[in-house]
Amino acid sequence: LEWLDRMDLAGKSIIDYGCGSGILAIAAALLGAAQVQGVDNDPQAIESSLSNAMRNGVAERISLHLPGAEDPAPVDLLVANILAGPLHTLAPVFAARLKPGGRMALSGILHGQHVELLERYAEWFDDLVVSQRDDWVRIEGIRAGNREWRVDGKPGVGNWEPGMGKRPKLKARRFLLLPIPYSLFPIPVSPH
Repeated sequence: LEWLDRMDLAGKSIIDYGCGSGILAIAAALLGAAQVQGVDNDPQAIESSLSNAMRNGVAERISLHLPGAEDPAPVDLLVANILAGPLHTLAPVFAARLKPGGRMALSGILHGQHVELLERYAEWFDDLVVSQRDDWVRIEGIRAGNREWRVDGKPGVGNWEPGMGKRPKLKARRFLLLPIPYSLFPIPVSPH
């Protein structure tokens, strides 16, 4: 929520991947995002997100989907508050979903799990920053716009391959570890 609150969302498109109760999607809509998508693999989470969006008066501005059913057009911002394992697996999906220069914030990561995720996301994202509060970590970054990637011979996402130009070097990257200040963002939500 703090990350979203810092962003200028006016006129922007955003995906809340692993939307759960929809709190991040709802916050994005309340903060002025023009197009908000919530994605979750649990149909009950989609129902909960819709109920909470209606309760907050933003249901008409949020579209909710199971993975693969969302609008495939790249977006300006992506947030995902899910576990480290799925975040690792979804890295190429997130890279494909963001426009070059698009921003992402990943949370739900325990301290210590962030190192492997930084290495994974460095393939597609620049300016990776780590913020920590207690045992929890947030990773944010900017989608690199000057690289081409391929998966199964298709351009757009995937691992670096020979002939694709300079491979990013992790040693050249600096990761910042910052404390996250506490703040409240009052959004009424239902646990169901």
